[in-house]
Amino acid sequence: MKTLIAILPYLLSVLSVLNIGSIWLARKAILRGNWLAHRNFMVLSLGMWGVTLFLLAFYLWMRGIVVLSAVPEYIFGIFSVSLIVTIAMLVVTLVRVVKHQFLPHKLLARKAILVWLWTCALGILFYPLIDAHVIAPV
Repeated sequence: MKTLIAILPYLLSVLSVLNIGSIWLARKAILRGNWLAHRNFMVLSLGMWGVTLFLLAFYLWMRGIVVLSAVPEYIFGIFSVSLIVTIAMLVVTLVRVVKHQFLPHKLLARKAILVWLWTCALGILFYPLIDAHVIAPV
């Protein structure tokens, strides 16, 4: 179990890289007019991102982390804000798809995909950083 906990931040970084690839493939599919492939890649991305967030919460819980004081506050703040904005934008775009409001979905999705890619790119750097700079309870 300790080995799993030790490699988890790096596994999260790999999942972020895979997520970037799947988001990029979804974007290419919709630009080519293949909405079915776009939907499948977006569902894959959303699933991988959900697994990443779950594993991050599991990692923090297993380590018993109280403070991330050594992580520079601006990095933690930027990652947290981008995570919250990404979740909000994804929820709104999914609601628009379910309601068949495709034009508003398209307009917001153009921005949401960039924010999502930014969050995944930050995750690649952030996950190993929290492993190196965590303070666990004594």
